[in-house]
Amino acid sequence: GRIVIENLRGSRNLPARLSELRAALCRYHVFFDADNSGRGFVEAAQSEGLLAHSEFTLATVPGLRESELEDMLEPALYSASLLEQFRVDLSSPPFRRAGKWTVRLKAAFLHDGHPWNDSTTAGTVKAAVARLVSESPGSALHAQRRSAFDALVRTLETLLSTG
Repeated sequence: GRIVIENLRGSRNLPARLSELRAALCRYHVFFDADNSGRGFVEAAQSEGLLAHSEFTLATVPGLRESELEDMLEPALYSASLLEQFRVDLSSPPFRRAGKWTVRLKAAFLHDGHPWNDSTTAGTVKAAVARLVSESPGSALHAQRRSAFDALVRTLETLLSTG
């Protein structure tokens, strides 16, 4: 009746971690970004027999071909903080375009004349956004983009109730 949430710190670690969990007789459910990388690692884990269709949820967002967890969030939650902390205006056209969150965020940084580094900048911004989500979880999800997250919650509730 317990749930543990882990950040794998990279999709490459998925097969090894699933093998460890399976060996320890743990039940698991994977929540991955619905981008090429996330889908690729889910498909690889499935082909290795480590992940059934019922054991994962992708962070899909209606209308986006590729999406990430951050695409499900309400921009009003973090836009003022990112403007203050990084001096990047998320009301700019590059961020308002269609596409997954990190691509739009990188475009907004570059548009406003700020450097972008995929590992350090993205990690720092994601950490700042995660902190804001943890401080205001009730208002963190965008009303029209939360369906996959709601499905994840239903799945986890079912798993917990069935022991």
